[in-house]
Amino acid sequence: MTDVQSLPRRALFVDDELAVLEMYRKLFDSGDEVSELEVRLRELERRLAGRRSDRPKPPPVDAVFHAQAEEAVEAVRRALREQAPFCAAFLDVRMPPGRDGIWAAEQIRTLDPDVEIVVVTAYSDIDPAEIARRVPPVEQLLYLQKPFHPHEVRQLFRTLAERWETRRRQRTDLQALRQELADARQKATLEEAARRRAESDRPPAPSRPSVSPGRLTLGGGMALGFLVAISEDGALLELGAGIERVLGIPARELRGKTIDALFARPADAKAVMVALAVQGGLTNHPARLRAADGVVEATISLSPRPGGLDGYEGLVSSSAPPAPPAGSRPSQIPPPAPANDATRRVLDGAIHALLSAVEARDPYTAAHQRRVALLSAALSQELGLPRDLVETIGRAGLVHDVGKLSVPPEILGKPGPLTPDEWTVVRGHAQAGHDILAKIEFDRPVARIVLEHHERLDGSGYPGGLLGDSLLLESRVLAVADVVEAIASHRPYRPALGIDAALGEIQNRRGTLFEPGVVDACVKLFHSGRFRF
Repeated sequence: MTDVQSLPRRALFVDDELAVLEMYRKLFDSGDEVSELEVRLRELERRLAGRRSDRPKPPPVDAVFHAQAEEAVEAVRRALREQAPFCAAFLDVRMPPGRDGIWAAEQIRTLDPDVEIVVVTAYSDIDPAEIARRVPPVEQLLYLQKPFHPHEVRQLFRTLAERWETRRRQRTDLQALRQELADARQKATLEEAARRRAESDRPPAPSRPSVSPGRLTLGGGMALGFLVAISEDGALLELGAGIERVLGIPARELRGKTIDALFARPADAKAVMVALAVQGGLTNHPARLRAADGVVEATISLSPRPGGLDGYEGLVSSSAPPAPPAGSRPSQIPPPAPANDATRRVLDGAIHALLSAVEARDPYTAAHQRRVALLSAALSQELGLPRDLVETIGRAGLVHDVGKLSVPPEILGKPGPLTPDEWTVVRGHAQAGHDILAKIEFDRPVARIVLEHHERLDGSGYPGGLLGDSLLLESRVLAVADVVEAIASHRPYRPALGIDAALGEIQNRRGTLFEPGVVDACVKLFHSGRFRF
Protein backbone atom coordinates (compact mmCIF):
# COMPACT_ATOMS: atom_id res chain seq x y z
CA MET A 1 0.00 0.00 0.00
CA THR A 2 1.22 3.49 -0.81
CA ASP A 3 2.47 5.42 2.21
CA VAL A 4 -0.49 7.38 3.60
CA GLN A 5 1.73 10.37 4.30
CA SER A 6 2.58 10.67 0.58
CA LEU A 7 -1.05 10.74 -0.56
CA PRO A 8 -2.69 14.09 -1.30
CA ARG A 9 -6.02 14.91 0.25
CA ARG A 10 -8.36 14.49 -2.70
CA ALA A 11 -12.02 15.51 -2.68
CA LEU A 12 -14.75 14.76 -5.21
CA PHE A 13 -17.67 17.20 -5.52
CA VAL A 14 -20.67 16.29 -7.68
CA ASP A 15 -23.67 18.56 -8.27
CA ASP A 16 -25.71 19.45 -11.34
CA GLU A 17 -26.07 23.08 -10.15
CA LEU A 18 -23.15 25.06 -11.54
CA ALA A 19 -23.50 27.65 -8.79
CA VAL A 20 -22.91 24.97 -6.15
CA LEU A 21 -19.89 23.60 -7.99
CA GLU A 22 -18.49 27.14 -8.24
CA MET A 23 -18.96 27.56 -4.47
CA TYR A 24 -17.00 24.33 -3.88
CA ARG A 25 -14.27 25.50 -6.26
CA LYS A 26 -13.85 28.88 -4.58
CA LEU A 27 -13.85 27.26 -1.16
CA PHE A 28 -10.82 25.09 -1.92
CA ASP A 29 -8.92 27.33 -4.35
CA SER A 30 -6.80 28.65 -1.47
CA GLY A 31 -6.18 25.22 0.03
CA ASP A 32 -7.40 23.96 3.38
CA GLU A 33 -6.54 26.95 5.55
CA VAL A 34 -6.30 26.76 9.32
CA SER A 35 -8.96 28.96 10.90
CA GLU A 36 -8.51 31.14 13.97
CA LEU A 37 -10.85 28.79 15.81
CA GLU A 38 -8.66 25.78 15.02
CA VAL A 39 -5.57 27.60 16.25
CA ARG A 40 -7.31 28.21 19.58
CA LEU A 41 -8.62 24.66 19.68
CA ARG A 42 -5.13 23.27 19.17
CA GLU A 43 -3.84 25.36 22.05
CA LEU A 44 -6.71 24.16 24.24
CA GLU A 45 -6.04 20.54 23.32
CA ARG A 46 -2.34 20.99 24.03
CA ARG A 47 -3.13 22.21 27.55
CA LEU A 48 -5.97 19.84 28.36
CA ALA A 49 -5.07 16.66 26.51
CA GLY A 50 -1.37 16.86 25.84
CA ARG A 51 -1.78 17.31 22.10
CA ARG A 52 0.78 19.17 20.01
CA SER A 53 -0.22 22.69 19.04
CA ASP A 54 2.53 23.16 16.44
CA ARG A 55 1.18 20.83 13.78
CA PRO A 56 1.62 22.17 10.24
CA LYS A 57 -1.34 23.53 8.33
CA PRO A 58 -3.40 20.85 6.57
CA PRO A 59 -2.10 19.86 3.14
CA PRO A 60 -3.68 21.45 0.07
CA VAL A 61 -6.87 19.88 -1.23
CA ASP A 62 -6.87 18.41 -4.73
CA ALA A 63 -10.54 18.96 -5.54
CA VAL A 64 -12.28 17.42 -8.56
CA PHE A 65 -15.68 18.68 -9.77
CA HIS A 66 -18.34 16.96 -11.88
CA ALA A 67 -21.97 17.69 -12.77
CA GLN A 68 -23.19 14.11 -13.42
CA ALA A 69 -23.09 10.85 -11.48
CA GLU A 70 -21.60 8.83 -14.35
CA GLU A 71 -18.66 11.26 -14.60
CA ALA A 72 -18.06 10.97 -10.85
CA VAL A 73 -17.90 7.16 -10.94
CA GLU A 74 -15.43 7.28 -13.81
CA ALA A 75 -13.32 9.81 -11.86
CA VAL A 76 -13.11 7.39 -8.91
CA ARG A 77 -12.16 4.54 -11.24
CA ARG A 78 -9.43 6.65 -12.81
CA ALA A 79 -8.14 7.80 -9.40
CA LEU A 80 -7.73 4.21 -8.26
CA ARG A 81 -5.84 3.29 -11.43
CA GLU A 82 -3.49 6.22 -10.77
CA GLN A 83 -3.15 5.21 -7.07
CA ALA A 84 -4.45 8.62 -6.00
CA PRO A 85 -7.78 7.77 -4.32
CA PHE A 86 -10.30 10.27 -2.99
CA CYS A 87 -10.67 10.80 0.76
CA ALA A 88 -14.29 11.90 0.47
CA ALA A 89 -17.04 12.37 -2.10
CA PHE A 90 -19.80 14.99 -1.72
CA LEU A 91 -22.73 13.81 -3.84
CA ASP A 92 -25.92 15.66 -4.68
CA VAL A 93 -28.96 13.37 -4.85
CA ARG A 94 -30.93 14.82 -7.78
CA MET A 95 -28.80 15.27 -10.93
CA PRO A 96 -31.08 15.14 -13.99
CA PRO A 97 -31.01 13.98 -16.71
CA GLY A 98 -28.60 11.23 -15.63
CA ARG A 99 -28.29 8.85 -12.71
CA ASP A 100 -28.82 10.13 -9.17
CA GLY A 101 -26.32 10.53 -6.36
CA ILE A 102 -27.41 7.37 -4.54
CA TRP A 103 -26.56 5.29 -7.59
CA ALA A 104 -23.20 7.07 -7.72
CA ALA A 105 -22.64 6.34 -4.00
CA GLU A 106 -23.33 2.62 -4.59
CA GLN A 107 -20.87 2.45 -7.48
CA ILE A 108 -18.19 4.45 -5.68
CA ARG A 109 -18.47 2.34 -2.53
CA THR A 110 -18.07 -0.83 -4.64
CA LEU A 111 -14.98 0.57 -6.35
CA ASP A 112 -13.39 2.06 -3.22
CA PRO A 113 -14.67 0.82 0.20
CA ASP A 114 -12.50 3.38 2.02
CA VAL A 115 -14.00 6.58 0.62
CA GLU A 116 -16.11 8.74 2.95
CA ILE A 117 -19.43 9.59 1.29
CA VAL A 118 -21.45 12.72 2.08
CA VAL A 119 -24.99 12.91 0.69
CA VAL A 120 -25.82 16.56 -0.01
CA THR A 121 -29.56 17.13 -0.31
CA ALA A 122 -32.81 18.45 1.05
CA TYR A 123 -34.03 15.77 3.44
CA SER A 124 -37.41 15.54 1.72
CA ASP A 125 -35.56 14.02 -1.25
CA ILE A 126 -34.34 10.89 0.48
CA ASP A 127 -35.25 7.83 2.50
CA PRO A 128 -32.32 7.41 4.95
CA ALA A 129 -33.12 3.76 5.63
CA GLU A 130 -33.02 2.96 1.91
CA ILE A 131 -29.73 4.82 1.44
CA ALA A 132 -28.17 3.05 4.43
CA ARG A 133 -29.23 -0.30 2.95
CA ARG A 134 -27.79 0.51 -0.45
CA VAL A 135 -24.59 2.24 0.67
CA PRO A 136 -23.09 0.47 3.71
CA PRO A 137 -21.34 0.89 6.06
CA VAL A 138 -23.38 3.61 7.74
CA GLU A 139 -20.39 4.92 9.72
CA GLN A 140 -18.86 6.09 6.39
CA LEU A 141 -22.10 7.70 5.19
CA LEU A 142 -23.02 11.23 6.25
CA TYR A 143 -25.59 13.85 5.28
CA LEU A 144 -25.32 17.58 4.59
CA GLN A 145 -28.50 19.58 4.13
CA LYS A 146 -28.96 22.41 1.66
CA PRO A 147 -28.61 25.28 2.26
CA PHE A 148 -25.37 25.02 4.22
CA HIS A 149 -22.57 27.40 5.17
CA PRO A 150 -19.54 26.89 2.87
CA HIS A 151 -17.17 26.51 5.79
CA GLU A 152 -19.21 23.56 7.05
CA VAL A 153 -17.96 21.75 3.96
CA ARG A 154 -14.34 22.69 4.71
CA GLN A 155 -14.60 21.55 8.31
CA LEU A 156 -16.41 18.33 7.45
CA PHE A 157 -13.94 17.46 4.69
CA ARG A 158 -10.94 18.02 6.97
CA THR A 159 -12.42 15.74 9.65
CA LEU A 160 -13.25 13.04 7.12
CA ALA A 161 -9.82 13.27 5.49
CA GLU A 162 -8.10 12.83 8.84
CA ARG A 163 -10.32 9.85 9.62
CA TRP A 164 -9.60 8.35 6.19
CA GLU A 165 -5.85 8.80 6.67
CA THR A 166 -5.96 7.36 10.19
CA ARG A 167 -7.90 4.29 9.06
CA ARG A 168 -5.41 3.54 6.27
CA ARG A 169 -2.42 4.20 8.52
CA GLN A 170 -3.78 1.90 11.22
CA ARG A 171 -4.33 -0.83 8.65
CA THR A 172 -0.73 -0.52 7.49
CA ASP A 173 0.58 -0.52 11.06
CA LEU A 174 -1.53 -3.56 11.93
CA GLN A 175 -0.22 -5.50 8.93
CA ALA A 176 3.35 -4.63 9.89
CA LEU A 177 2.74 -5.64 13.50
CA ARG A 178 1.20 -8.96 12.53
CA GLN A 179 4.16 -9.69 10.26
CA GLU A 180 6.53 -8.72 13.07
CA LEU A 181 4.75 -11.06 15.46
CA ALA A 182 4.77 -13.89 12.94
CA ASP A 183 8.51 -13.43 12.29
CA ALA A 184 9.25 -13.27 16.01
CA ARG A 185 7.25 -16.46 16.69
CA GLN A 186 8.97 -18.29 13.85
CA LYS A 187 12.35 -17.17 15.16
CA ALA A 188 11.49 -18.25 18.70
CA THR A 189 10.32 -21.66 17.42
CA LEU A 190 13.52 -22.20 15.44
CA GLU A 191 15.71 -21.16 18.37
CA GLU A 192 13.82 -23.48 20.72
CA ALA A 193 14.20 -26.38 18.29
CA ALA A 194 17.93 -25.68 17.94
CA ARG A 195 18.32 -25.50 21.71
CA ARG A 196 16.62 -28.84 22.22
CA ARG A 197 18.78 -30.51 19.56
CA ALA A 198 21.89 -29.08 21.19
CA GLU A 199 20.80 -30.35 24.61
CA SER A 200 20.21 -33.82 23.27
CA ASP A 201 23.71 -33.95 21.71
CA ARG A 202 25.76 -32.71 24.67
CA PRO A 203 25.50 -31.96 28.37
CA PRO A 204 23.30 -28.97 29.18
CA ALA A 205 25.15 -25.68 29.09
CA PRO A 206 24.10 -22.05 28.81
CA SER A 207 23.86 -21.07 25.18
CA ARG A 208 24.18 -17.45 24.19
CA PRO A 209 22.37 -16.76 20.91
CA SER A 210 24.17 -14.59 18.40
CA VAL A 211 21.17 -12.26 18.32
CA SER A 212 19.14 -11.65 21.45
CA PRO A 213 15.55 -12.88 21.23
CA GLY A 214 14.59 -9.64 22.92
CA ARG A 215 15.93 -7.52 20.06
CA LEU A 216 13.46 -7.08 17.22
CA THR A 217 13.74 -5.20 13.94
CA LEU A 218 11.19 -2.38 13.95
CA GLY A 219 10.71 0.12 11.16
CA GLY A 220 14.17 -0.45 9.70
CA GLY A 221 16.05 0.11 12.97
CA MET A 222 16.93 -1.96 16.03
CA ALA A 223 14.85 -1.61 19.18
CA LEU A 224 14.62 -3.55 22.39
CA GLY A 225 11.31 -5.32 22.67
CA PHE A 226 9.29 -8.28 23.83
CA LEU A 227 6.00 -9.91 22.94
CA VAL A 228 3.06 -9.73 25.31
CA ALA A 229 -0.44 -11.20 25.47
CA ILE A 230 -3.07 -10.07 27.96
CA SER A 231 -6.59 -11.20 28.75
CA GLU A 232 -9.73 -9.05 28.50
CA ASP A 233 -9.49 -8.35 32.24
CA GLY A 234 -5.80 -7.42 32.15
CA ALA A 235 -4.02 -10.64 33.18
CA LEU A 236 -0.57 -11.18 31.64
CA LEU A 237 -0.99 -14.42 29.66
CA GLU A 238 2.32 -14.52 27.77
CA LEU A 239 5.59 -12.59 27.93
CA GLY A 240 8.47 -12.94 25.50
CA ALA A 241 11.97 -13.75 26.69
CA GLY A 242 13.11 -10.28 25.65
CA ILE A 243 11.44 -8.82 28.73
CA GLU A 244 14.49 -9.68 30.85
CA ARG A 245 16.73 -7.69 28.52
CA VAL A 246 14.36 -4.70 28.55
CA LEU A 247 13.26 -4.64 32.19
CA GLY A 248 15.71 -6.93 33.94
CA ILE A 249 12.79 -9.07 35.18
CA PRO A 250 12.29 -12.73 34.17
CA ALA A 251 9.03 -13.45 32.37
CA ARG A 252 8.09 -16.13 34.91
CA GLU A 253 7.90 -13.52 37.69
CA LEU A 254 5.16 -11.55 35.88
CA ARG A 255 3.26 -14.22 33.97
CA GLY A 256 -0.23 -14.65 35.45
CA LYS A 257 -0.19 -11.30 37.25
CA THR A 258 -2.24 -8.30 36.13
CA ILE A 259 -0.69 -5.66 33.89
CA ASP A 260 -0.43 -3.38 36.93
CA ALA A 261 2.80 -5.28 37.66
CA LEU A 262 4.21 -4.18 34.32
CA PHE A 263 3.71 -0.41 34.70
CA ALA A 264 5.38 2.19 36.87
CA ARG A 265 1.92 3.22 38.14
CA PRO A 266 -1.31 1.18 38.25
CA ALA A 267 -3.14 4.19 36.78
CA ASP A 268 -1.03 3.81 33.61
CA ALA A 269 -2.25 0.23 33.30
CA LYS A 270 -5.83 1.38 33.77
CA ALA A 271 -5.43 3.92 30.96
CA VAL A 272 -4.28 1.12 28.64
CA MET A 273 -7.28 -1.07 29.56
CA VAL A 274 -9.68 1.84 29.00
CA ALA A 275 -8.13 2.56 25.60
CA LEU A 276 -8.42 -1.12 24.62
CA ALA A 277 -12.05 -1.23 25.71
CA VAL A 278 -12.86 1.88 23.68
CA GLN A 279 -10.68 1.40 20.58
CA GLY A 280 -10.20 -2.36 20.42
CA GLY A 281 -6.44 -1.96 20.02
CA LEU A 282 -3.41 0.31 20.45
CA THR A 283 -0.66 1.51 18.14
CA ASN A 284 2.58 2.91 19.60
CA HIS A 285 0.91 3.89 22.86
CA PRO A 286 3.53 5.58 25.14
CA ALA A 287 4.13 3.91 28.51
CA ARG A 288 6.50 3.92 31.48
CA LEU A 289 7.32 0.40 32.63
CA ARG A 290 8.58 -0.82 35.98
CA ALA A 291 12.12 -2.21 35.58
CA ALA A 292 14.26 -4.11 38.09
CA ASP A 293 15.92 -0.86 39.08
CA GLY A 294 14.12 2.17 37.72
CA VAL A 295 11.67 3.04 34.95
CA VAL A 296 11.86 2.35 31.21
CA GLU A 297 10.14 4.48 28.56
CA ALA A 298 8.43 2.27 25.97
CA THR A 299 5.62 2.04 23.44
CA ILE A 300 2.92 -0.63 23.28
CA SER A 301 1.03 -1.92 20.24
CA LEU A 302 -1.81 -4.38 20.86
CA SER A 303 -4.51 -5.97 18.70
CA PRO A 304 -7.10 -8.72 19.31
CA ARG A 305 -5.61 -12.22 19.52
CA PRO A 306 -6.24 -14.28 16.37
CA GLY A 307 -8.31 -17.44 16.17
CA GLY A 308 -11.01 -16.19 18.51
CA LEU A 309 -8.70 -16.31 21.54
CA ASP A 310 -9.54 -14.10 24.50
CA GLY A 311 -7.67 -10.84 24.96
CA TYR A 312 -4.99 -8.93 23.06
CA GLU A 313 -1.43 -9.50 21.91
CA GLY A 314 1.31 -7.34 20.54
CA LEU A 315 4.71 -5.82 21.03
CA VAL A 316 6.33 -3.71 23.73
CA SER A 317 9.35 -1.85 22.38
CA SER A 318 11.87 0.56 23.83
CA SER A 319 14.87 2.41 22.48
CA ALA A 320 16.16 2.99 26.04
CA PRO A 321 19.26 1.14 27.28
CA PRO A 322 18.43 -2.34 28.60
CA ALA A 323 17.58 -2.58 32.27
CA PRO A 324 20.07 -4.47 34.47
CA PRO A 325 19.10 -7.75 36.13
CA ALA A 326 18.14 -7.59 39.77
CA GLY A 327 21.18 -7.39 42.04
CA SER A 328 23.48 -5.82 39.45
CA ARG A 329 25.05 -2.36 39.47
CA PRO A 330 22.40 0.37 40.10
CA SER A 331 20.73 1.75 36.99
CA GLN A 332 21.18 5.32 35.76
CA ILE A 333 17.52 5.41 34.62
CA PRO A 334 15.82 8.34 36.38
CA PRO A 335 13.33 7.61 39.15
CA PRO A 336 9.59 7.81 38.50
CA ALA A 337 8.12 11.28 37.95
CA PRO A 338 6.30 12.92 40.85
CA ALA A 339 2.73 11.78 41.35
CA ASN A 340 1.20 14.91 39.85
CA ASP A 341 3.27 14.55 36.65
CA ALA A 342 2.38 10.88 36.41
CA THR A 343 -1.28 11.68 36.91
CA ARG A 344 -1.12 14.29 34.17
CA ARG A 345 0.49 11.77 31.83
CA VAL A 346 -2.23 9.21 32.48
CA LEU A 347 -4.99 11.75 31.92
CA ASP A 348 -3.40 12.97 28.71
CA GLY A 349 -3.06 9.45 27.34
CA ALA A 350 -6.59 8.40 28.29
CA ILE A 351 -8.24 11.54 26.88
CA HIS A 352 -6.18 11.31 23.71
CA ALA A 353 -7.32 7.70 23.23
CA LEU A 354 -10.95 8.58 23.83
CA LEU A 355 -10.81 11.55 21.45
CA SER A 356 -9.26 9.35 18.76
CA ALA A 357 -11.98 6.75 19.21
CA VAL A 358 -14.76 9.33 18.86
CA GLU A 359 -13.07 10.95 15.85
CA ALA A 360 -12.82 7.59 14.09
CA ARG A 361 -16.49 6.83 14.79
CA ASP A 362 -18.35 10.10 14.24
CA PRO A 363 -16.89 13.37 12.87
CA TYR A 364 -19.95 15.38 13.97
CA THR A 365 -19.48 14.36 17.61
CA ALA A 366 -15.71 14.87 17.47
CA ALA A 367 -15.96 18.43 16.15
CA HIS A 368 -18.80 19.21 18.59
CA GLN A 369 -16.71 18.05 21.57
CA ARG A 370 -13.77 20.26 20.58
CA ARG A 371 -15.92 23.38 20.22
CA VAL A 372 -17.76 22.68 23.48
CA ALA A 373 -14.41 22.29 25.25
CA LEU A 374 -13.24 25.63 23.91
CA LEU A 375 -16.43 27.45 24.92
CA SER A 376 -16.54 25.71 28.32
CA ALA A 377 -13.02 26.84 29.14
CA ALA A 378 -13.77 30.39 27.96
CA LEU A 379 -16.92 30.52 30.10
CA SER A 380 -15.00 29.27 33.12
CA GLN A 381 -12.42 32.02 32.69
CA GLU A 382 -15.15 34.63 32.23
CA LEU A 383 -16.69 33.48 35.53
CA GLY A 384 -13.33 33.92 37.25
CA LEU A 385 -12.99 30.26 38.25
CA PRO A 386 -9.59 28.95 39.42
CA ARG A 387 -7.23 27.55 36.79
CA ASP A 388 -7.68 23.94 37.95
CA LEU A 389 -11.46 24.23 37.52
CA VAL A 390 -11.04 25.83 34.09
CA GLU A 391 -8.91 22.88 32.99
CA THR A 392 -11.29 20.34 34.55
CA ILE A 393 -14.32 21.80 32.75
CA GLY A 394 -12.40 22.03 29.46
CA ARG A 395 -11.20 18.45 29.84
CA ALA A 396 -14.74 17.26 30.51
CA GLY A 397 -15.87 19.16 27.40
CA LEU A 398 -13.33 17.28 25.27
CA VAL A 399 -14.90 13.92 26.18
CA HIS A 400 -18.45 14.80 27.29
CA ASP A 401 -20.07 12.81 24.45
CA VAL A 402 -17.74 9.81 24.57
CA GLY A 403 -20.76 7.75 25.62
CA LYS A 404 -22.06 8.09 22.05
CA LEU A 405 -19.60 5.32 21.18
CA SER A 406 -22.37 3.07 22.52
CA VAL A 407 -24.99 4.53 20.15
CA PRO A 408 -25.40 2.73 16.78
CA PRO A 409 -24.05 4.87 13.90
CA GLU A 410 -27.31 4.60 11.96
CA ILE A 411 -29.01 6.46 14.83
CA LEU A 412 -26.24 9.04 15.30
CA GLY A 413 -26.24 9.97 11.62
CA LYS A 414 -29.97 9.68 10.97
CA PRO A 415 -31.07 12.66 8.82
CA GLY A 416 -34.51 13.13 10.32
CA PRO A 417 -36.59 12.83 13.51
CA LEU A 418 -35.74 10.01 15.91
CA THR A 419 -38.35 7.56 17.13
CA PRO A 420 -39.06 7.37 20.90
CA ASP A 421 -37.01 4.17 21.13
CA GLU A 422 -34.10 5.80 19.30
CA TRP A 423 -34.24 8.79 21.65
CA THR A 424 -34.03 6.41 24.59
CA VAL A 425 -30.83 4.94 23.13
CA VAL A 426 -29.31 8.39 22.50
CA ARG A 427 -30.19 9.63 26.00
CA GLY A 428 -28.24 6.71 27.43
CA HIS A 429 -24.97 8.27 26.25
CA ALA A 430 -24.57 10.38 29.42
CA GLN A 431 -24.57 7.29 31.65
CA ALA A 432 -22.40 5.36 29.18
CA GLY A 433 -19.85 8.20 29.12
CA HIS A 434 -19.77 8.29 32.91
CA ASP A 435 -19.17 4.54 33.05
CA ILE A 436 -16.21 4.81 30.66
CA LEU A 437 -14.61 7.78 32.43
CA ALA A 438 -15.18 6.38 35.93
CA LYS A 439 -12.49 3.79 35.16
CA ILE A 440 -9.85 6.53 34.88
CA GLU A 441 -8.25 8.05 37.98
CA PHE A 442 -9.00 11.72 37.27
CA ASP A 443 -7.99 14.16 39.99
CA ARG A 444 -11.33 15.95 39.50
CA PRO A 445 -14.91 14.64 39.04
CA VAL A 446 -14.78 14.52 35.23
CA ALA A 447 -17.00 11.43 35.09
CA ARG A 448 -19.68 13.09 37.22
CA ILE A 449 -19.59 16.27 35.11
CA VAL A 450 -20.15 14.19 31.98
CA LEU A 451 -22.99 12.32 33.70
CA GLU A 452 -24.73 15.61 34.57
CA HIS A 453 -24.23 17.63 31.37
CA HIS A 454 -27.84 16.99 30.26
CA GLU A 455 -29.37 17.64 33.69
CA ARG A 456 -31.34 20.90 34.11
CA LEU A 457 -32.01 23.21 37.08
CA ASP A 458 -35.75 22.41 37.17
CA GLY A 459 -35.20 18.64 37.19
CA SER A 460 -36.38 18.12 33.60
CA GLY A 461 -33.01 16.80 32.39
CA TYR A 462 -31.56 13.29 32.25
CA PRO A 463 -30.46 10.71 33.27
CA GLY A 464 -31.23 11.47 36.94
CA GLY A 465 -33.70 14.37 36.83
CA LEU A 466 -31.47 16.23 39.31
CA LEU A 467 -32.43 19.66 40.68
CA GLY A 468 -30.58 22.96 41.08
CA ASP A 469 -27.84 22.90 43.70
CA SER A 470 -27.46 19.13 43.51
CA LEU A 471 -25.64 19.74 40.20
CA LEU A 472 -21.95 20.57 40.14
CA LEU A 473 -21.10 24.08 39.00
CA GLU A 474 -18.82 22.47 36.41
CA SER A 475 -21.82 20.52 35.03
CA ARG A 476 -23.89 23.70 34.77
CA VAL A 477 -21.13 25.44 32.78
CA LEU A 478 -20.77 22.47 30.43
CA ALA A 479 -24.55 22.28 29.93
CA VAL A 480 -24.72 25.84 28.59
CA ALA A 481 -21.72 25.37 26.29
CA ASP A 482 -23.17 22.10 24.98
CA VAL A 483 -26.56 23.62 24.11
CA VAL A 484 -25.11 26.76 22.50
CA GLU A 485 -22.77 24.80 20.24
CA ALA A 486 -25.44 22.25 19.32
CA ILE A 487 -27.94 24.90 18.24
CA ALA A 488 -25.41 27.10 16.45
CA SER A 489 -23.86 24.31 14.37
CA HIS A 490 -24.94 21.89 11.68
CA ARG A 491 -26.39 18.52 12.66
CA PRO A 492 -27.24 15.46 10.54
CA TYR A 493 -30.95 16.08 11.15
CA ARG A 494 -31.03 19.88 10.48
CA PRO A 495 -28.93 22.80 9.22
CA ALA A 496 -27.09 25.20 11.54
CA LEU A 497 -29.46 27.61 13.30
CA GLY A 498 -26.79 30.19 14.13
CA ILE A 499 -25.42 31.79 17.28
CA ASP A 500 -28.29 34.27 17.66
CA ALA A 501 -30.78 31.41 17.93
CA ALA A 502 -28.49 29.64 20.40
CA LEU A 503 -28.12 32.68 22.66
CA GLY A 504 -31.85 33.34 22.45
CA GLU A 505 -32.59 29.81 23.64
CA ILE A 506 -30.38 29.99 26.74
CA GLN A 507 -31.69 33.47 27.60
CA ASN A 508 -35.28 32.25 27.34
CA ARG A 509 -34.44 29.34 29.67
CA ARG A 510 -32.24 31.37 32.03
CA GLY A 511 -32.98 30.38 35.65
CA THR A 512 -35.33 27.50 34.70
CA LEU A 513 -33.04 25.16 32.75
CA PHE A 514 -29.69 26.96 32.83
CA GLU A 515 -27.60 28.67 35.53
CA PRO A 516 -28.23 32.46 35.26
CA GLY A 517 -24.62 33.49 35.86
CA VAL A 518 -23.34 31.10 33.19
CA VAL A 519 -25.94 32.31 30.69
CA ASP A 520 -24.98 35.94 31.33
CA ALA A 521 -21.28 35.14 30.91
CA CYS A 522 -21.95 33.34 27.63
CA VAL A 523 -24.01 36.18 26.16
CA LYS A 524 -21.34 38.69 27.22
CA LEU A 525 -18.56 36.65 25.61
CA PHE A 526 -20.26 36.52 22.22
CA HIS A 527 -21.65 40.07 22.21
CA SER A 528 -18.24 41.51 23.11
CA GLY A 529 -16.64 39.71 20.18
CA ARG A 530 -14.16 37.95 22.47
CA PHE A 531 -15.44 34.53 21.42
CA ARG A 532 -16.94 33.09 18.26
CA PHE A 533 -17.33 29.74 16.55
